[in-house]
Amino acid sequence: MANLLSTRDPIFLDRVKSYFNTNSEVLILVRYSHHAGAKDFRLLSSFTAFESLLVPLRASTSLTVFKNPDLPYRGIVDDAFIAQCLISIAEGAEFFILDMGNNDHTAGETHEELRDALGDFRARQVALGPYPPFWKDTLEIITAYVPEKNGLVTPGAY
Repeated sequence: MANLLSTRDPIFLDRVKSYFNTNSEVLILVRYSHHAGAKDFRLLSSFTAFESLLVPLRASTSLTVFKNPDLPYRGIVDDAFIAQCLISIAEGAEFFILDMGNNDHTAGETHEELRDALGDFRARQVALGPYPPFWKDTLEIITAYVPEKNGLVTPGAY
C-alpha cells in the first residue's frame, strides 16, 4: 500500500515531536490489528512517554496522533459535572470520554448515552469532548503503523 507511514519514519517522529513541543498534552489512538476492534486512547505529555508507548506494540498496530486533544471538559464526575456536560454537549453530537486514571474510554451521541456513560465514571477524573476524527490525516493529525521486523508497513484488520 502506498504512502503508509512507519512509526519509525522520521517524518512521523518529527511531526509527533513538534506536537509535544507546542502542546502540553497530545492524544494518541492505538488500534490493534486482529483484536476485534480493540483500541486504546492515551493522553501523553512528553515525547519520551510516546516513545515508551511504542516499545511493546506489535506489527500492523495503527497509531493516530492528535496535536490538539480537544477534550475541554475535565473534572471528577459528580452530579454537577454531569449537569454541566449535558448543557455543553449538544444532543446528537458524538462525544468521547476518557478516564484519566486508567485510559478507559467510551463514546456516544445522545444525552441519555452521555448521562449513562458519565454515571459509569462517577467519582473518577475524566476528559470529555468530541470524538476524535481519526479517519483523515491533516497537519494536526497523523497516522503511522508499526512496521514488520523487515521494515515493511502493512495495515492490519481493525
